Amino acid sequence: MEQWNLYDKHRNLLPDVHIRGQKIPDGMYHLVVHVCVFNSEGKMLICQRTDDREVWPTYWDVSAAGSALLNETSAQAAQRETVEETGLLHNFNQEQIYFTIHGKDWFSDWYLIETDQKEFQIQKEEVQDYRWASLSEIQHMKKEGTF
Repeated sequence: MEQWNLYDKHRNLLPDVHIRGQKIPDGMYHLVVHVCVFNSEGKMLICQRTDDREVWPTYWDVSAAGSALLNETSAQAAQRETVEETGLLHNFNQEQIYFTIHGKDWFSDWYLIETDQKEFQIQKEEVQDYRWASLSEIQHMKKEGTF
């Protein structure tokens, strides 16, 4: 059972604990992180979601993403998700959040990092493939409806 912290609209931590899958109460938000891994050529590591994923099965996506677990900071969640989904070890404690999107019932912190690592250890339960892609390739995939 995955548990999340909840926040008010100003991102102040609330005493409530949320269980994944339940409706988030109105006026409350949970924390999500997205990590975009780039190489020195400016290509982004993209990952293909498995075909049994509840949301966007088989679609290509950013390098790593997911909800922060109970009592995790944004940086801790970004580090955990990146290791889980790509096997890439990166210390996010010194990373700045590049931007945050405020959604209906979530805050999404976006991190941009760089590595020239060639091989990755994907999480087979969530990711079925990965590759480096240029901006034009990603834009083409968006138009095709595969990203």
